[in-house]
Amino acid sequence: MPDHVARAFRLVNHAHAPAAQFLDDAVVRDGLADHWSRILRPQNRQVNENGGVGRDLKRSCCCNIAFELINQMTTSAIAALVNRVPLCPVSSSDVNLGPWVVLAHRASVRPYEKHQGPKGRNLCTDVRLSLLRFTLSQLTMAVLGILFGLGGGTVFGQTLRVPFDFSQSEIGIEATVNGEPLFILLDTGVDPSTIDLHSAEALHLKIDRNAGGQVSGFGNTEQPTAFPTTIQGFAISGHKFGSFDALASDLSAVSAKYGRRVDAFIGYSFLQDKIILIDYPGRTLYLLDRPSAARSASKSCRTKWSAPMQFLEGENWPLIPQLRLDDAVISATLDTGSSGLITLYNGALDMPGVRSALVQKGEIKSGGFQGEEKLNGYVFNKPIGFGHFELPPGIAVTLRNVKGSSSNLANVGNKLFASMSLKMMLDYRHRTMTFFGDCR
Repeated sequence: MPDHVARAFRLVNHAHAPAAQFLDDAVVRDGLADHWSRILRPQNRQVNENGGVGRDLKRSCCCNIAFELINQMTTSAIAALVNRVPLCPVSSSDVNLGPWVVLAHRASVRPYEKHQGPKGRNLCTDVRLSLLRFTLSQLTMAVLGILFGLGGGTVFGQTLRVPFDFSQSEIGIEATVNGEPLFILLDTGVDPSTIDLHSAEALHLKIDRNAGGQVSGFGNTEQPTAFPTTIQGFAISGHKFGSFDALASDLSAVSAKYGRRVDAFIGYSFLQDKIILIDYPGRTLYLLDRPSAARSASKSCRTKWSAPMQFLEGENWPLIPQLRLDDAVISATLDTGSSGLITLYNGALDMPGVRSALVQKGEIKSGGFQGEEKLNGYVFNKPIGFGHFELPPGIAVTLRNVKGSSSNLANVGNKLFASMSLKMMLDYRHRTMTFFGDCR
């Protein structure tokens, strides 16, 4: 498979005028390198779709219900919890205070003479508080698990550890939809996600045939058509997630280039409320419930660098804001759907020292959505890096004949992160990125 995989396509004949206008404005997007399938999210989304107002209302409603359930715990149940220690009764005044005030009241109650421990400590109060804290913490974890489950996120307190196939420098994992096995690629540059049209039909997903449009990309074959759909019943390692937006299109050209059937690309429509950690040396993907859960996977790493998660203007595509090309500093898209190292755009040649550091090495074939295209291959004879991480001179790069923009002069793919032996945490929920290096 070629080192660089072009994945650019867009809807060009969408039935909805607002979306078509938005797509027509995306000139640079059509020429971005290393994209199997650059997909744009329609702008006429309903407020009850993932990421919309309806989602926030649902979470708010669930929060209110959850905490109301806790507050409506009967005083007799609280008394039973606190009274597990013999000879340490709960007074009627304690019970009438309610569950939350019982906790505070017990913390300041005078010691009972018969149950004083060392230094005058009240054993009854200590044990009661320990029991109550434990019980309430379990309740809280259960409620948060319900909330995250309703919102389509990872279950609270659970980390999913999933090995991935990196044989083609892509992040390929096994998943299921409604119990049927699928092979999917993780792609930070796609929004919404994409599923193969034939797979979507076989899974009986609802496909909006009246809102389709042709897609364009690199190559010379016929333009395939994409249709809006929703992926439901999606699961990884047996853990089920909520539904998310997608487009259904023919991915047979992608499968041919990959060397096996590719059923879907999972992008921003799925990742938007997730925390993932990609362990390139260990070929493992982690789906985390909280950022601190990354400690076990990164404890062997001695270098760490964090930055706010910024997105390409008008898109949900994360950026590396300060990619160093020797003395030049540019912004580049972070693309886990790319099997390449770095693809520069013409605008990068105007940065100090970049043009003189390039030594041409011939043409490179790039697999596009509509076939193959050829890119100019170079060696960059200066160091390349970001944050605390750097590669020595001699890195292979490609050049795509598009201008780019001040906020996007390059595309960075999996091979760069793998060459640096990095573990990369992308926290979409809190909009941060953390990179771990020098791992033992």
